[in-house]
Amino acid sequence: MIRAPPSSAWISIIEGTEVTLTATEMTVTQDYTFYVFDEWIVDGGSPTYYNSSVAFDVTEDVIATAHYTKVISVDKTLVDMTCDWPGDCWQLVDTVVVPSDGTTVQSVITPASGWSYFLKASGTYMFWPNQPHGPGTINALADAEYSQRPIDGNWEDLPTHILDIAVDGANIDWGTYNGEHVYYYEYTGTGTAASFSIYDNNYADNIGFLTVEIYECDPNAIPLQTVVNFDMTITVHAWDALTPGTDIYVEDGIGADLVVVGFTASSGEADDFNPGNGKGKNKMSATKIGWTIDNPTVSIDYTLDIVVQTSKNPKGKQEYTSTGEHELNSGPIVYFTYAGTLYMLQGPPVTVTVVGDED
Repeated sequence: MIRAPPSSAWISIIEGTEVTLTATEMTVTQDYTFYVFDEWIVDGGSPTYYNSSVAFDVTEDVIATAHYTKVISVDKTLVDMTCDWPGDCWQLVDTVVVPSDGTTVQSVITPASGWSYFLKASGTYMFWPNQPHGPGTINALADAEYSQRPIDGNWEDLPTHILDIAVDGANIDWGTYNGEHVYYYEYTGTGTAASFSIYDNNYADNIGFLTVEIYECDPNAIPLQTVVNFDMTITVHAWDALTPGTDIYVEDGIGADLVVVGFTASSGEADDFNPGNGKGKNKMSATKIGWTIDNPTVSIDYTLDIVVQTSKNPKGKQEYTSTGEHELNSGPIVYFTYAGTLYMLQGPPVTVTVVGDED
């Protein structure tokens, strides 16, 4: 059975706020006063560390700064979300000019390891000036993958990748010939800057440069008015000083522009309430989820997985209908008894970035 907390008697702790910690004597080799929330309140006073506890050599209350991150956390992933190329999810994040003299140049950005990117190579440069061509001459050109043969002016892909753009020191295939000399290559970030160079066996007569644009697919970005599923995981850690025989209660509000598809608790009981539309025409209300962990075991992580989906608003339009940052939840609140005192801890909301062109 879900047990909602009482409206009062809880000491509220919010990230970044100052709290007064009542001094408690602890004997090590001398008397120290220390605070009990040593794992998540880390600022304030002049601490002495002993056996992973944080002790303050004071005889009065200590003012410290609250942090929620080691008691509760929230993560999200996009479920079955693909970022097709081209599309609104792809954003230009860097432009690299690649000289034809063989110099290796690097991106300003550092492509994140495992993230998807697209490289757009464009332009031509001259690699062979004043070559015989019919009754006259021709300045033979090359692009990211193909080069011009002076004798007939045709563009060919040389088997040794000579005159091509190399990526991270490797010769790659930029694809079939494009008369606009624009090519795309799907690239996976390595956690280091991407490097580019033009491969040739004689750079002395090369003139010009090619351009590589780097497009990033942000895994947290979603397009406008698209059905998207999100998997949120709320994690609560039961610290050693939880009062024996007491429960942990967690409550979170899911955004009114989302539908709760389902949820699963690793332990205890979870239920939703207040689902559906709000009162009045064209009104929507958030769904709340309550989760009770009965008599939790200390030093154990407990999780609540929640799957939500973008919904249609009362006017029948698919959310999200505006770009920018949107919060998926209000931020979970965890209620627990620690060393005999009732505490209420506000956790963080999670956000998504909506991209695209608004009508």
